[in-house]
Amino acid sequence: MKICFFGGEEIGGLGSKHYIKNLSPDDKKNIKAVINVDSVAQRDGSKPYIFTVNG
Repeated sequence: MKICFFGGEEIGGLGSKHYIKNLSPDDKKNIKAVINVDSVAQRDGSKPYIFTVNG
């Protein structure tokens, strides 16, 4: 399991694109899941929200 934190997301995902670009083909094949925590805070902390995208 790898836990990664990337910068440059707001300017085109530069950090994550660089990471993927430099993985070996075998490493890319071994990716089973990705959890993207895009925002970890909200203005009104009284109501938790979960948003998903199916596609």
